Amino acid sequence: MVKPMPEETVKHHSYRQLDGLRGIAALIVFFGHFSKIGIDITKVNVLARGTIGILVNGAASVIFFFVLSGFVLSLPYVNSKTPLKLTSFYLKRVFRIYPALIIAIILCVILKEFFVRDADSLYFSFLHKGFWNWQLNSASIKEIIKSILLIGPGFDSGFINPPIWSLVVEMKMSILMPFFILIVARNSVVLNISLFFILGYLTYKYGMWQIDVFYIGILMAKYKDQLILKISNWPSITLITVVITSIGLYNNNFIFLHLYNRLQNPFNIEIAGFFIAIGSGILMMIILSRKSIADFFEKRTFNFLGDVSYSFYLIHFPILFTTTSILYGKYPYSPIYIFLVSLTLSVAISYLIFIFIEQPAKKAAVHLIKKYKIFNMITV
Repeated sequence: MVKPMPEETVKHHSYRQLDGLRGIAALIVFFGHFSKIGIDITKVNVLARGTIGILVNGAASVIFFFVLSGFVLSLPYVNSKTPLKLTSFYLKRVFRIYPALIIAIILCVILKEFFVRDADSLYFSFLHKGFWNWQLNSASIKEIIKSILLIGPGFDSGFINPPIWSLVVEMKMSILMPFFILIVARNSVVLNISLFFILGYLTYKYGMWQIDVFYIGILMAKYKDQLILKISNWPSITLITVVITSIGLYNNNFIFLHLYNRLQNPFNIEIAGFFIAIGSGILMMIILSRKSIADFFEKRTFNFLGDVSYSFYLIHFPILFTTTSILYGKYPYSPIYIFLVSLTLSVAISYLIFIFIEQPAKKAAVHLIKKYKIFNMITV
């Protein structure tokens, strides 16, 4: 039988195993984008429905990031008497998201202007033709500013760096999340679960930014101890069955892609995301509940990837696109060179951004909160 987490470890653990899982998820986003170089989308879909699908399912990884955000951001408040100070919460989110984003967009402009070769000839199955073919002028600068701010009239999140779309969702949910944390913290399990299904329906009906996905993370934080205790007592056969089921839910957008396409429902992505989030949440709680599994995800390599995962997520695609423009079709086995060069550069540059941008920004936010009372005034 798999060993459960010791009680003291569960209570005071730093959740480095989830950092490791986040690093793997970021790597899967890279694999997913790499798999689409010069390949027709129908062929990608056939590949994805096989067992290899989970290794290139970048969409599921992004949903996992959303669930993890809901869990981690609500954990300090949802079950404690720690006051949630709106101004400090928002300041930390701004300093967490924007500094690395600005650097990533500057990198995109530099790569596009000085390194990309014949972007029009490149074929990524999820990109519109003509990506990065704009000229640097007043019109494009306005679009770049919108990308930095993540808002603006007619904002195109894929104008300069396609992964930015998820940051738009993150920022919108960051504004709403303190109020959902407050609701979950002060209500019964029946009301909290009922609200979950209501939000699921609203997300499906109106495409409301995957609110239900973040809400799953908040619920997990609220009932973390009960869930961990329950899962830690599961027999091995139950654990294996649930893990397999959860992986199926996590990969449902690929497994049932042909069915979703046949339904021709504009909100199929929300349905798939709902099940991906449930699968992600169950897998996260299993990892938190079982020491032997947690130890695997706490390996140094995974934790390193987890630390740099945000910057890696932001810069991997422009680097991959640029490397592809230079190497694709130029040499025998060029995809192998593209993979190795892009991955190495992405990891190296994301590490530098983590050290010199992300960590100082985090310290700056903490310093401002301690120094100025305005960041400690509004409490919910």
